[in-house]
Amino acid sequence: MITIANYYISYADHMWRFYIRHMDADIAEMSTVSRANWSACHSVYATLNQTARHYVRIYYGTAWSDANTAVQTWCAEHGADPAVAWRIIRAAQNRVAEVRGLIDTYSDYQLHRIQYNGTIKTDTKTVAEMTGHVNQTDQTEE
Repeated sequence: MITIANYYISYADHMWRFYIRHMDADIAEMSTVSRANWSACHSVYATLNQTARHYVRIYYGTAWSDANTAVQTWCAEHGADPAVAWRIIRAAQNRVAEVRGLIDTYSDYQLHRIQYNGTIKTDTKTVAEMTGHVNQTDQTEE
């Protein structure tokens, strides 16, 4: 049984996979829908830090049947917390659904914005603070 939420998640996944495969494509030659989908992903991708971009590329750039394994394997090989990777991937998924107008707001941790400095913020906490994972790129000096 497919729910409305599953439909939107599947569509957001479709948009991201298309974008990752065609990042350098000439959008002028795309259909109106493909251009809108590409543009939504492009605008969200531009706000992600290098680590978040990497997780998105691993997940959406891998064959669908191997995507979960690819993320888990990369995290194991690099000592990264898979929970953080999944939160970032879901946040990007939800954010693109919001930008594209599929949902009003995205609810994964009630994330409101992905800042240019790479920290994903909620009203009061970063994802790193919520998960206890802070890496070199997430730390700021006081």
